[in-house]
Amino acid sequence: MTLQQAAAGLGADETETEGRILVRPGAEEFVVQMAEYYEVIVFTAALQDYADWVLDQIDPRKKLKCRLYRQHAIPSGGTYIKDLSRIGRPLNRVIIVDNLAENFQYQPENGIMIKSWMGEPQDTALMELGPILTRIGVRANNLGRDREEAGRRRARGPRKVQYPDDETERGGCTKIQTLARRPLG
Repeated sequence: MTLQQAAAGLGADETETEGRILVRPGAEEFVVQMAEYYEVIVFTAALQDYADWVLDQIDPRKKLKCRLYRQHAIPSGGTYIKDLSRIGRPLNRVIIVDNLAENFQYQPENGIMIKSWMGEPQDTALMELGPILTRIGVRANNLGRDREEAGRRRARGPRKVQYPDDETERGGCTKIQTLARRPLG
C-alpha cells in the first residue's frame, strides 16, 4: 500500500494541513496492538524522506521494526510491486496488508486486502482488522512456543520419572521408567 493512499494500511493522506497529515482512525493504536504479536514492518512505495516523516508521526512509540521504501519495491507498469522475499523473513510467517492487490502480486497468498482510505473520519477498517490479526498472531505465537518446548525436550533427551518404592503404588512399573514422547510439529 502506498503512503499516499494508506500508509502501510495505516492510512496517511498525502494532503498536508499546516505541516500535518491526516491519519487513518486507529492507526497508532493498530501499530501498538500489532507489535505485541508481530514484528511490524512497513513496506511502502513512497519515497524514503516523505515516508519517514509520515511514519514518525504514526509511530511515536517506535514500534515499527523495519521500513522498506520505493527503492526496495519493483517498478512495474506504473505501480511498485512489494516482493516480500526482500524482507528476509520466512514467507510462511509473513502477512502483508495492502489496499492494492497488484502490490503483493508476487505473493498473493500472503496478502490481506484492506479498503482504501479517503480521509473518512468514521473509517473502522483498522479496528475491524486488528482482532483478526491478533487471533492469527496468538495462534502463531502459541504454536511457536509449543515447537520451542518440543525442541528443548528433544535436546534434553527422554525424561526420567522416579516412581514410589511400593509396587502397588507404581502399578507394576520398574523404579525408573523412560517416557518417550512424540515431538510436536
